[in-house]
Amino acid sequence: MSPIVEGLLGGDWQQYVAHSDQAITVLTQGIGVGLMLAGLLACFAFSRLRALLLIVLPLASVIMLIDTWSSYVDVHHQLGMLVEHALQVGVPLLLWLNLVWPFKDRVAGWFACFLVFCCFAGHGLYAADFHPVPAHFINMTMAILPLDEDGARSFLMLAGWLDFVVACVVLWIPPLRKLGLYYMIFWGAVTALARPYVFCSASLDWYGLDRWGAELLVRSSHWAVPFLILLLLPRKGMQDRLNLKLMKLGSVTQRIMSRS
Repeated sequence: MSPIVEGLLGGDWQQYVAHSDQAITVLTQGIGVGLMLAGLLACFAFSRLRALLLIVLPLASVIMLIDTWSSYVDVHHQLGMLVEHALQVGVPLLLWLNLVWPFKDRVAGWFACFLVFCCFAGHGLYAADFHPVPAHFINMTMAILPLDEDGARSFLMLAGWLDFVVACVVLWIPPLRKLGLYYMIFWGAVTALARPYVFCSASLDWYGLDRWGAELLVRSSHWAVPFLILLLLPRKGMQDRLNLKLMKLGSVTQRIMSRS
């Protein structure tokens, strides 16, 4: 906000901070509630609430983009942060695309693969030490595996380069696409579960699940979107077509719900 406050409005940053903390807190809480409602609404994408969702989904992506940009500024403009969070920003747009143009299966398929490519490539930039390896990456690795700091760094370096390779495989090498997706599902789930596994403790209120459970949910797209792509790939070796038939999945879901 500093460029807006000081440059556009001509105000003093310190004075703005001193008088705006409560308003920012209320705004943040309101955005949080709005995002949770948007997530709930997405569960009814193929119902009569579809028209409302067409408005909500782009707004959710804008909010996620602002959140990603603030994280990018917070880490001193490291490109990997922007690239890694493209998946979280793009998932609402992926659903919106399937609702607006339900027959553009091929476009949706390539867009989904591009999003997971960005996620794993951005994650690889940190693990491969292109950007400084975050300390919590090393601490989590040491807590889960019997490795010292040097061993943890070497392991993360290997994982980072593997992330790059798999990202390229899923996007550009159809014969190996399913194998790459299996890796993404596994590694995305492991990295998401690592945080509550390492940081949750009986000494914390709610065992720390109020924070680390939320972290788990935020990162669920890292394995769920690759799983969705794998689930909806055409059979009989036609992986290169990448027809992502979400509308077909929605009709199946509707039938299951009506029967129950």
